[in-house]
Amino acid sequence: MDPTNPASEYELAYQIAKASGSITNAAVNTVVSAAGTISYYIIGKVVFGIAYVLAILGGLVITVETWLVSVVLAINNDVFSTPIVQKGFAATLALANLGFVLGIIIIALATILHIETYGY
Repeated sequence: MDPTNPASEYELAYQIAKASGSITNAAVNTVVSAAGTISYYIIGKVVFGIAYVLAILGGLVITVETWLVSVVLAINNDVFSTPIVQKGFAATLALANLGFVLGIIIIALATILHIETYGY
């Protein structure tokens, strides 16, 4: 008999009762079924308790993260209105537009000259 396996205890009890003939198969099955139902109930409650605690901890972690994000966003609230960001955005926008115009010019010249590849 394995002491770490409760199923082997039920099996042993069933074999003893069946061998002695004092208990019918239906009675043994009822006892074994009830023991299994009780053990499933207890295991279910333990697993539910563990999941409940983990859910509470997860909720606390998400609450702290939400608070930290709101603090960081509050610190950077006025960063877009600073003069250096305004000038940097204008320069970056001009550079991006220049790239698009250059790409369109290359495509137009390749179309006029009937060039199928662009050399890359």
